[in-house]
Amino acid sequence: LSDGDECSWFGNDCKDGMITKLYFGTSIGNSLAGTIPSELAYLPELESLFLQNNRLRGTIPTELGTLKKFHTLVVTNNLLESPFPESILD
Repeated sequence: LSDGDECSWFGNDCKDGMITKLYFGTSIGNSLAGTIPSELAYLPELESLFLQNNRLRGTIPTELGTLKKFHTLVVTNNLLESPFPESILD
């Protein structure tokens, strides 16, 4: 994505150098297209993921359910398929 530190990206939050919030949604979106990568589960401190108002397709990765601290997912105004995986609803 870039050579910069992801913790310095607008809207992202980090704690002790670990990403806790990813923000790729705005009132007009960021024109993200494709699928939500299951590799987000490799961010063990991830608590919140904001992807609203983009052009994301497919399903929510079940791997997000393995994140112990994950509690907020915002994916409104995309082209995602349901149902949401039960692993993230716990």
